[in-house]
Amino acid sequence: MYFIIAYDIRDNSLRALISRILQDEGGRRIQYSVFVIEGSSIRISNLISRLRRLMEGNGTLLVIPLCKKDYRRRITLIEGNYNPFRDRTKRII
Repeated sequence: MYFIIAYDIRDNSLRALISRILQDEGGRRIQYSVFVIEGSSIRISNLISRLRRLMEGNGTLLVIPLCKKDYRRRITLIEGNYNPFRDRTKRII
């Protein structure tokens, strides 16, 4: 299963830490504050608990489960030459 994890955190150091943790856990950045990560519900639940403890109520975290079938059907719209993360998804320009 895939999970989309988005966050809104004002504190720069905390935001950088959350980003680093998501990357270390195998997350792939799809927007500046949005990652997609593959894993079991238990693994993601443990990750969310860890992030929640670090955030201590500072900011918001959104986690959206997504089955593999729907994830494969994703479409990425890119405006102009904007593609900072070199995502290999289907592109419509």
